[in-house]
Amino acid sequence: MKKHINILYFSWIVISLAIFSYLTIKFYPRYLENEFPLFTDLTVLIFLPSYFCLTWLAIHLMSIITKNRILNVIITFSIVGIAFVISIIGLEFNLLMNTVISLLALSIGSVHYSITFILFYLSDFNKSLNNK
Repeated sequence: MKKHINILYFSWIVISLAIFSYLTIKFYPRYLENEFPLFTDLTVLIFLPSYFCLTWLAIHLMSIITKNRILNVIITFSIVGIAFVISIIGLEFNLLMNTVISLLALSIGSVHYSITFILFYLSDFNKSLNNK
C-alpha cells in the first residue's frame, strides 16, 4: 500500500507541476491588443487557480527542504501574501472583484495544497526526511 501512495504522491507532484505550469503560461491574461476582452476575462478563471496551485506547490516543496517550523510559517505567509497582492494588481477589474476572484482562486490552491500534504504525510518520503 505504501508503494502505491509513494507512486501516487510523486505522480501528483509531477502532473500538477506540468498541468498548472502549462495552464498558467497558456492562459496568462493579455489585455493589450486583444480583440476579445470577454475571452480574456474568462481566461483569468483558469489562470488564477493554476497560479495559486503553483504557488502552493512551491510552498510545499520549500517546506520539505526547510526544517524550521517557524521559518516555514513566515515564508509561507510571505509567499502567499506576495502572490495574492500580485494577483490583485495584475487584474484589470475593480478592487472588490479582484479580491473576490483572488480569494476564490486562493481557496482552490489551498485545496490542492491540502491534498498534496495528505499524500506527502501518508508516503514514505515524509518518514525518510524525518529520520535524517
